[in-house]
Amino acid sequence: MASKVMLFYWVCSAETFSNWRSFEIDSDKPVLALVDSLKGLPGRLRLYKVPVAIPADSNDDLLGELSISKLGGDVRHILQVDQIFGKVPVPNVLHFIIDYARKISITCWLRDDQLEDGFPITIRLDANVENLKELVIKKKQSRFTSDCELRLYSFWELLQGSESDTEVVNEVLSGTRKGTVLRGTQTILQAFKDLPFNRSPHVVAESIKRPVPSALRLTDANDPIKSAREAYIQNRPTRCPSGSGVPSSFCEYQKNRDEQIPCGRPRSIEDTIPTTLLHPVFGQFVDDCQNITVTPDEGNFVTCLANVMSKVHDDEYARRVAIFSAFQDHYGIHLVSTKIQKYELDGDNSINGHRYLVVEVKNEMGASKADAYCPYVVFAGATWNLRPTVQVLSTPLSMHFHSTDVGNWNVAARHMAAFRKAVGKLKKYYDRALFSLTSPPTPSSVIPHIFPYPTSFQLLGGGTAEFEYQKQLDDHKLIFHGALKDSKEQICIKFVLHYSRESRKPSRRSFMKLENFLERLHKAGFIHGDIRDTNIMVSPDGKNFKLVDFDWAGKAGVTYYPPDVNIESVTRPKDVRSLGLILDRHDMEMLKNITDDV
Repeated sequence: MASKVMLFYWVCSAETFSNWRSFEIDSDKPVLALVDSLKGLPGRLRLYKVPVAIPADSNDDLLGELSISKLGGDVRHILQVDQIFGKVPVPNVLHFIIDYARKISITCWLRDDQLEDGFPITIRLDANVENLKELVIKKKQSRFTSDCELRLYSFWELLQGSESDTEVVNEVLSGTRKGTVLRGTQTILQAFKDLPFNRSPHVVAESIKRPVPSALRLTDANDPIKSAREAYIQNRPTRCPSGSGVPSSFCEYQKNRDEQIPCGRPRSIEDTIPTTLLHPVFGQFVDDCQNITVTPDEGNFVTCLANVMSKVHDDEYARRVAIFSAFQDHYGIHLVSTKIQKYELDGDNSINGHRYLVVEVKNEMGASKADAYCPYVVFAGATWNLRPTVQVLSTPLSMHFHSTDVGNWNVAARHMAAFRKAVGKLKKYYDRALFSLTSPPTPSSVIPHIFPYPTSFQLLGGGTAEFEYQKQLDDHKLIFHGALKDSKEQICIKFVLHYSRESRKPSRRSFMKLENFLERLHKAGFIHGDIRDTNIMVSPDGKNFKLVDFDWAGKAGVTYYPPDVNIESVTRPKDVRSLGLILDRHDMEMLKNITDDV
């Protein structure tokens, strides 16, 4: 049975904690009635239930024990009083803290300032730390140079329990004590969620010399990699990025050798070394999309994301807010809109301005000339080599699949779980390793590009051998010349999609007749798949042969040709097709083609 209850609440803007207010309400009524009574307050009201019993005669000191993080999430306004408290609320204690603030005032100093040099910065709570840096620089622009960047530290924690705030502030300003570094992707509300209600936020800004951008960080000023990157940046027009998505502009870019970005459009300009070989996180992502185990939490996220993505939104902004909220609530990935020069990204994550995650959101297909995604999700990896290179890592995921479609749900769930894992690994990489690098992973300044990331391999007898790349033997193949680090022994490094150790064992022997070798290979249950004159090595005396290039080789009956088999400039049996089964007969016919030519 409903009863009248008295709710006590405190509004964050009140001058003192003891300035409580009260509101009488029926226990079976939603707290929306309390919210409606405060409509005169600006902004969205956030209602927080107080988790501890604070009596009415308490003083301001108790505020030191309360912060946004300790209060938990804000209460839904549609909940009834008895649903929130489980029964009639305890009388004469604080029940709710109400926060309506949209902005906050932060007292800031620069490192080595005096106490009296502090200055206030007013900023929105939903802004991020990068926005706060911009305001500090704007306020004190005479103190900064273009080769420096700003690092912000919060130090209210150091003031907790101190006998003298002045002494602590002076220690921070002198650099004796640092404080807690604020990450650029944090919102202001997140950054100060642990700040007690009786404390004001304090920040000290430290100017540090900006690291050389990773795209240009080389020790030799004449390095061809650095020169190529600088030339690309200078040649690339500074147009609006979204304009590049318009088909006519995109076509113009991709036809110009100085401006094009290898991204698979067209395939003829793609880099031989794929993005998946330039950093391990990309290849791992591709594998995880097929094999990762999905947790219940990740499954719940996919269901939520599918609901959000399939909804018809009023505009791009509404779609973006809904999607970003889902990532924040379920994955803890807080996507913020930041600027690169004068252009604003839809969403990104970064470490000290170096972005490891960029998100582009479009509302609906055909809404404008450059809209392409809407309820679809596509993942791509991007790296710097001589120029930016992009590799699509997934097929487009349709997020408006039917609620009973378990197959598409599983595909989406694995991709999202793989994405979460990849973002975490990239964040750790940027956070830990980025500024410790003094040069790219290349052994010499005369190398014309960055090589693949693997620099070791497992020995057949056990153990690991490390090596260095020296050159690429063929610009169109993943074959490299290198040397072992310890012994300096020369080696050949080749990357393949499939490897069959068993099928390679016979190739180490020399045969007087290649036909005899192929017969033995076939009897052993293996096929080669690409018998051509370019894959046959002849000894100087002409007596012995070696067969090479076992990229397509494998067990007979279960090994297939790769996509895009060349059947135009290479003579092959008539029934050879891309993705078709490789037959031992094909090997013998290809060999016959060679002997007939001879």
